[in-house]
Amino acid sequence: MDSLLLVTGLDSNDNVNSAHLFNWLFLGMSGKPITINKYLDPIFSEMVVLISASDEIQSHIFVTPEARQKLEPLIYGIPNCKVCCPTNK
Repeated sequence: MDSLLLVTGLDSNDNVNSAHLFNWLFLGMSGKPITINKYLDPIFSEMVVLISASDEIQSHIFVTPEARQKLEPLIYGIPNCKVCCPTNK
């Protein structure tokens, strides 16, 4: 496996396992809080994340402006990552 694809919200049919993975990767949850929290904050419901294990392949994150603002320190900590965020324009 050379990459991880994480889709949240409606695009993943609100899959509980996607919410658990997102909460672990981006919000730092572990243990019991992950299993209790089955739902994502609506701010994170329209994200697509492709994280590559290889330095040769660029990771991509498609994120809303609100989610980018909340996750900015974490997103830009991912090496070789391209962030795609829509603007009003």
